[in-house]
Amino acid sequence: MMQSQTKIQSSINQAQGIYEDKLNQLFTAVRKENKHAPIFVIGIYNPVYTYFPDVAAINDSINQWNRATQNVARKYSKMHFVSIYKVMSYGQYQTKAQRQQLIQQEEKVNHGKVQQSQLLSIMSNKDHNLNEYISTEDNFHPNNLGYQHMASRLFKSMVKYDSWEYVRE
Repeated sequence: MMQSQTKIQSSINQAQGIYEDKLNQLFTAVRKENKHAPIFVIGIYNPVYTYFPDVAAINDSINQWNRATQNVARKYSKMHFVSIYKVMSYGQYQTKAQRQQLIQQEEKVNHGKVQQSQLLSIMSNKDHNLNEYISTEDNFHPNNLGYQHMASRLFKSMVKYDSWEYVRE
């Protein structure tokens, strides 16, 4: 198990460098077009958290990528990172007690391990998802409720930075 965790982390680190380079290229290109427009970058979430809440490799990797995105975004003016990790990963399990209960249930079933067959089974189940904010179409992307929560986080960030203007046409 330890060797596979090391291999996963090595792969993530290598891919992260490429990702950061591409993100810098993208942000530089956007800034060439408009030096002053506010940009709100939405982070990523763990779509299978409710099934594997105690699998650190997944959660740590996603948090590492979000930190990388934040670090790159900080280099540019009027660039704001919008975190959706907690609201979207945790879904309706927003309290610590609810998440602890999820972890206890998961430990009984999976013992802190993830197998590819389990992930494929979750992703192909068109009738159910433990996370009420994730679509059952692919068990990965947000559903309408999930998008509402994401839009709310974006709007709060926009209001916080007061760097946008609504123009009615």
